[in-house]
Amino acid sequence: MVEVQRFRAWLTRSGRRIAIYGFAGFGVGALLLARGVVGLLV
Repeated sequence: MVEVQRFRAWLTRSGRRIAIYGFAGFGVGALLLARGVVGLLV
């Protein structure tokens, strides 16, 4: 149970940074995917 509380505390401290990295990674992935689809169509 202590591990869960420790993980939650860590998540609240660095949750914003994780969200920014996740959003950036998702944006880059979406751009690459769109570029690949356009490359296939053209």
